[in-house]
Amino acid sequence: MAPQKKLKNEFFFIIRDKPAAMAMKMVKDAPIAHLTSCYKPTMQTPLFFACARAQGQDAEALALCKLLVGFGVTLHWVDEYQQTALYYAARQGHSKTCAYLVQQGIDVNHADRNGETALFYAATRAHLDTAVTLIEGRSRLDVVNRWGRNIVQVAAKEISPRLQEEVTARKRKAQEISSAAPAAPAAVSAAVPVAPPAKRRRAAATPLEALRDWADEWPAGEVLQGGKIEAKPQDFIRSGGGYAVVKTPVACAARLRVSEKHFVVDHAELLVKEKWFADVTHDSWCRNVGVVDDTVKPPHDPINAIKAVLSGQNPMHFTLSLVHLATRDISGYVHCMDQKDEEKLSISHLKVDSAHQGKGLGGMLIRAAEDYSQKLGWKCATTGLSVLEANSRAVRCYAKYGFKLDGASNPATWGADEMEASGWQRWTKSHPHAAKKGKV
Repeated sequence: MAPQKKLKNEFFFIIRDKPAAMAMKMVKDAPIAHLTSCYKPTMQTPLFFACARAQGQDAEALALCKLLVGFGVTLHWVDEYQQTALYYAARQGHSKTCAYLVQQGIDVNHADRNGETALFYAATRAHLDTAVTLIEGRSRLDVVNRWGRNIVQVAAKEISPRLQEEVTARKRKAQEISSAAPAAPAAVSAAVPVAPPAKRRRAAATPLEALRDWADEWPAGEVLQGGKIEAKPQDFIRSGGGYAVVKTPVACAARLRVSEKHFVVDHAELLVKEKWFADVTHDSWCRNVGVVDDTVKPPHDPINAIKAVLSGQNPMHFTLSLVHLATRDISGYVHCMDQKDEEKLSISHLKVDSAHQGKGLGGMLIRAAEDYSQKLGWKCATTGLSVLEANSRAVRCYAKYGFKLDGASNPATWGADEMEASGWQRWTKSHPHAAKKGKV
């Protein structure tokens, strides 16, 4: 096994250190298992190593990034330091690579475990062009790190005055726009549907890439207002560590739909190495994960179904959102159902976005769901959920929060003969409010 491990490690360092032609050839010839693997123990994907090529190799880094993204390597992975690949490109001053990653949808305002965005890393290393690129990509200038320092304060001396000018100019422009724009009633403006921007469609190189493209599409005809929630302390069901769990506003239905679709992708990524992966249909992925497939004809209408839950029209279900308080962004969600016949709170979806994982937020969502079910007066003796056997990380999480395996695994009917080994496990725990059943 030792030679295989050494070869795998060499794969990452060739991408970072060797001539671009050699690295490009190796990536093109590599099996998908290598392209989706991580360097241990720091958990960086090949995309991180492409972005980390030496200063002055921006063009080479960009070419490798385009190749890797084209093969389906995710942009949203975070490493042990809670950083994305964008941090590594910013640190090296790769302006064109940063621009490409932002254009492809990487979160330019993602904060690492020190509360710093990629802009901090460009600024501290005096990469002015890269810093400007990130600012033009809508990197926030008001972020403060865990030590209370902002971007101007941490920047290298030679570019700090230039960044201060940018901060001042942005504030002035925002004030001018605010004073010039006529105020519109919020209810009127929010009700006007805004078509999503035209998205360049490309031929998917892999089935997983096709699934990711589908997940990234904003629901047609829905307002492009993102997933912002103005959460106030009185709205918190659970909170801690800069996050809160709240009841989801109906206006965020489209954002939840995007999260639902990425919930499907999360499960597909767990099984990408299976030899039957390419044979699984889109409908099968959705059906097995419990998400409405909007690609069938006649098309289903998942948005109205979500809105019915959020508005209380479907009293057997509820959906709560995890909010990152600093940005007001939805960072995860939990969807639950009241199984009255079993007196069980059934958690059908539980998702924390990749950029926010590793912080115990899954447990916060579970506890919030249990608290909220009690507030609704649901008579729940137990809390239950299903987890894919291949999802070892989730299994460890659920065991940590008191869930126990409840009987045998149920095979998944993915549509291929070999799929029985990749089934669902039922996990159950006692509901913490079982002794208070029916109390609101």
